[in-house]
Amino acid sequence: MDVTRRAVLGGMVASLALPLVPVLLAKDTFGLSLRLTSVVLDLSVSNLFDITLDSDVTFLHPVNASLGSVMTVVLRQDSVGGRKYDWVGEVMWERGLHPVVTTRPNGVDMHTLFWDGEAWYALAPVLDIV
Repeated sequence: MDVTRRAVLGGMVASLALPLVPVLLAKDTFGLSLRLTSVVLDLSVSNLFDITLDSDVTFLHPVNASLGSVMTVVLRQDSVGGRKYDWVGEVMWERGLHPVVTTRPNGVDMHTLFWDGEAWYALAPVLDIV
């Protein structure tokens, strides 16, 4: 599966080939168009991820989080929409319920999560941003 990551850093655009389960790295926010099934977010370099979905995706346990880490993940549907995403691992959702994913074309969801050393706690998600 050929996958590319488009990172916009300092006005420059770079495209890199990614492995099937990429570890996302960036100094700042970057855009990523996904044709993957699994993604690992790496907090050693960034805690803000802006991702455009063009397939269903499962987010695996983030790496390099330290006690008190906070990350924000902005998930954008492509122009087709209908893409689903899920989180694997220790994510504690309000009332134990996963939020309803926005699937309309160009829909946007934003998740902020806090790491207590054992589990990720999802702060109130912002869903279907227009």
